[in-house]
Amino acid sequence: MPPPPGQPDQPLRALVFDSKYDSYRGVIIYIRVMEGTIATGDMVKFMRDGGQHEVLQLGQFRPTMTVCDQLGPGQVGYLVTRIKELGGVRVGETVTGASQTADEPLPGYQEPQQMVFCGMYPTQATDFETLREELQN
Repeated sequence: MPPPPGQPDQPLRALVFDSKYDSYRGVIIYIRVMEGTIATGDMVKFMRDGGQHEVLQLGQFRPTMTVCDQLGPGQVGYLVTRIKELGGVRVGETVTGASQTADEPLPGYQEPQQMVFCGMYPTQATDFETLREELQN
């Protein structure tokens, strides 16, 4: 996959693609930087909900989580702020700089829809054909 065409001198735009909760650090946000740069100590803003937070820790996956000082266009990493609940971060959110904000969020990402998977299996192997016929009706 080629890196995004963004430049490091543009306003920060990073895509939140996942997050997890750590009992010591709070929410760890997984991001991919599309434009601009992000560094430890920066103030960032979530474009859709407007929340502003300080970047306490920044890192990359190498393959373990390794602390770094800065991420630029095309890099994937994580950031830690003072967010204490997973509900405070949404997948698909665009992270931008608080002082130099981007004009619009990243396009093309839709919020995930909740789904329930249901698997049905017969208890006897001989009942498989009967189950298939019933499901087709």
